Amino acid sequence: MHRDVKPGNVLFRKDGRVVLADFGIAKAMDGSNSSTVAGASIGTPDYMSPEQARGEPVDGRSDLYSLGTVIFEMLTGSPPYQAGDPFTVALMHVTHPVPELPEPYEWLQPLITGLMAKQAGDRYNTGAAFVDALNKLVATAPQGAVLQETSARKAAVGGRIAAGAATQQRTRIRARQHGSRPGWVLPSAAAIVIFALAVSAWWLLSPSPEPAADAPVVTTATTPPESADVALPEDFVLPKAVDAADGEEVERLLNAADQLYEYATKTEIGRKLDHPEDDSALGYYRRALAMDPGNARAIAGIAEVVKFYRTYSYQACERGQWVQCGFLVRKGLAVDDQDPYLRQMQEAARAGEAGETTTLPPAPPG
Repeated sequence: MHRDVKPGNVLFRKDGRVVLADFGIAKAMDGSNSSTVAGASIGTPDYMSPEQARGEPVDGRSDLYSLGTVIFEMLTGSPPYQAGDPFTVALMHVTHPVPELPEPYEWLQPLITGLMAKQAGDRYNTGAAFVDALNKLVATAPQGAVLQETSARKAAVGGRIAAGAATQQRTRIRARQHGSRPGWVLPSAAAIVIFALAVSAWWLLSPSPEPAADAPVVTTATTPPESADVALPEDFVLPKAVDAADGEEVERLLNAADQLYEYATKTEIGRKLDHPEDDSALGYYRRALAMDPGNARAIAGIAEVVKFYRTYSYQACERGQWVQCGFLVRKGLAVDDQDPYLRQMQEAARAGEAGETTTLPPAPPG
């Protein structure tokens, strides 16, 4: 399994072949069939499956859900669910219905429904099953077109096409003389076919929903930061990578962590707080602590991240938003799985989701 299928991880080689890159999360899970680490949600919120958002065990069908979100964005230009913060986006994957395609792409809706069903058992069972469904749908569409060729793709500097190329490829089509398909049918279907075949290539290495015992060895591609389009503080400086503990580097890590914490709690709530692991407030605090065990500033920073999840989980539970409350509690427990307050909130959220009467603990101190 990949666990982070998204446009930024889809690259094009010079010869036009599609490559699914960045198996960092898959490698970090060390072949496990579960993405749950102390209740953590692993993945990118815009493309995260419901079971990932809930911090539950996942299998390959979670990647198929993410593929559905990518295809939806390819067709419409936007991710299926959008909100002001990543927590709400992740929650929408759990609670909102499968998104519907607009005209003229609504004839492809069965594919989106089969990929993005909220329950994994209602999705295509394998990538091969999806490709078969795609081919049958295109072949039997009442008004179809014949794909002749794809336009040449320009290579980016260094021999790679830009990560956003998946949504920028142009397709030339020619309608049959006696024609059964108009020109609107496959401007994007060609991209879907190419992308689906690329995904199925690695997927077929493990045709069942269970992941392969040996994860494929893939060279991790360098992609732009996940939130490159988000304006960070003007004085934000990314710390340099070093091998040995160094007082200056610890200071840079702590400064970066403090700035991202400030950003995540005051500018764009939750963004860059604890995800991605290598470019977030929590990630930098932990790196500083690894280099300087016992560093009081790093310990205090991590405690502030836990405090953030205490506060927001309490607010969600107080409003009766039990699913969102449980999601935030699990995020907090992923930072500190022994936090007594979050454990109380976990039980309250569980009872609330089950429709049971529950009593919340007092609000956490401000």
